[in-house]
Amino acid sequence: MQDIDKKDFKVLLPNCKTVLDIGSFNGKDAHELSYVLDCDVHCFEPDKDNFEKIKGLQNDRLILWPYAIGAWHGKAPFVKSKNHPASHSMRAPLKHKDVWPGIKFSRTSHMVKCTTLDAWHLAVLKQAPIDLIWIDVNGAEGDVIKGGTQALKVTKYVYIEFQEVELFKGAMNREKTLLRLPDFELLGEYNFGGNYGNLLLKNKNQELWLTGTQ
Repeated sequence: MQDIDKKDFKVLLPNCKTVLDIGSFNGKDAHELSYVLDCDVHCFEPDKDNFEKIKGLQNDRLILWPYAIGAWHGKAPFVKSKNHPASHSMRAPLKHKDVWPGIKFSRTSHMVKCTTLDAWHLAVLKQAPIDLIWIDVNGAEGDVIKGGTQALKVTKYVYIEFQEVELFKGAMNREKTLLRLPDFELLGEYNFGGNYGNLLLKNKNQELWLTGTQ
């Protein structure tokens, strides 16, 4: 199944103002979204090396936050891959080791700064509507949802990863992801190759679409 064309978001959000990239990794997706949508993108990345890669893009439209978004505020365990930084996660690897045995992980986790989506949304955006949240946190998507129930109510679109194979402990499959986001309707499924994929969801709240922010 093909990847989503980021230009599709320009059709969905012609007057986009606020995008969040949770689990930014190297900033590639955020970088592209900032140009396609002509707006600022808030990037959340707790890993220092990955964070420096985002800074290296020298894109003034990327607003950088050096911590994770999860289910609580404080510190959270973070497991790093020794040879594949795209596989870092707040969740311990499970079947990931069987599917990709060449990707190695540290035996112990370390602690990173973490906050909830709701806490950040209240403090920074003052609960204003969010046009798009791009979520790729390697199995910790459920934690983002748990800590972001209020922010998600005023979010127009969510693009979120799911795992049909439990690559990381506690990762949600397609069905569980949709059940956890009952206020959203499914628009499309992308990148599915048997192990994981992405879902594009639209908020069903009609009042949100009448706010004049689109």
